[in-house]
Amino acid sequence: MSAKIKAAVLLGSIALTGAAMAPAHAVGTTPSVSVASYDGTTAAATTTSKGGHIRTSPYGTSSSVSWAYAGEVLTVYGYDYNSYGNKWYDVVDSAGYSGWIYCGNVTAGC
Repeated sequence: MSAKIKAAVLLGSIALTGAAMAPAHAVGTTPSVSVASYDGTTAAATTTSKGGHIRTSPYGTSSSVSWAYAGEVLTVYGYDYNSYGNKWYDVVDSAGYSGWIYCGNVTAGC
């Protein structure tokens, strides 16, 4: 189990610090949710899920690693746009699973 997942399991949605806990697929961009600062290596913010798959890459056809239930708090590390122009958030769920969730499935929005 990676350090990021262990930390997320222990800390839930508390902002994580330290480069060792940075997501492997962090893109270094600021998500469109309220944040004090974002350096690309620590959690930027949290958002609430409307319900949806957390996937291995920012594409609806990629494998699902977890399901985010409506009302679940997700830790946001950043976002990216896929080749179709769709915005996806790089997140960790409350169980410690990390991956990508489509912007329409979270309250932070597109």
